[in-house]
Amino acid sequence: MSYRLNDVEIIQKVYESIPHSIIPFVVKDLPLKYLDKLLSFVSQQLEQTPHLEFHLTWILETFTQHSRYLKENRLTFMPYFRNLQKGIVNQNKDLSKVYDLTFLFFFSLSFFFIF
Repeated sequence: MSYRLNDVEIIQKVYESIPHSIIPFVVKDLPLKYLDKLLSFVSQQLEQTPHLEFHLTWILETFTQHSRYLKENRLTFMPYFRNLQKGIVNQNKDLSKVYDLTFLFFFSLSFFFIF
């Protein structure tokens, strides 16, 4: 319903209010004509919000539930796939920076306590 209204604020409220465990059921009942809007919205959310696991669950369930349709119409959905890939790669880069800093911090602490 929120996609039909085409109001980004309402879409975001509905998206964020859906519990993690209900996502598969929501995606399964999503009409095919709204898949492009969902993928576009999720790719934007990947860039704007830190809820990585939540977004990845939406992506995984969308690909799982609608894989046949997405594969048959892959040329239509290619821009959305690229945007999702870009968002995931950026999240990966950000997380790897945090991991590297954490590793260096703990390594330097362990070096300090050894000597």
